[in-house]
Amino acid sequence: MPATGAAAGSASEPSVVRPPGGDQRLGGLLTGGAGVAALGVGGILGLVAKAEDTTAKAEPGLARHTDSVSAVNLSNAATAVAVVGGVVTAVGIVIWLTAPSAHAQVGTNGRELLVGGTF
Repeated sequence: MPATGAAAGSASEPSVVRPPGGDQRLGGLLTGGAGVAALGVGGILGLVAKAEDTTAKAEPGLARHTDSVSAVNLSNAATAVAVVGGVVTAVGIVIWLTAPSAHAQVGTNGRELLVGGTF
């Protein structure tokens, strides 16, 4: 009899129905968020590079050259990070937009309009 009781107990437990595409939308959101964060980091690196270049212009001789080269290298890194961030953001948007969506069900029983589905 324990097998019968276990089967009856599991049949009465509610099942969780997840909307279609929910995991894909979450993945798109996380991917897009990482891309936006990378864009922010690229922007900050660009601002630091600009400040370093401005400082280098006020310095004489070899220090000016060294700091100017350092600023160019930092700005190149900022550009690379921003480009990668833009691509990752675009991928996140594509993932989000291609997620399957739930279909609404609309009907009537003769007296009432019935609407169902996952929104």
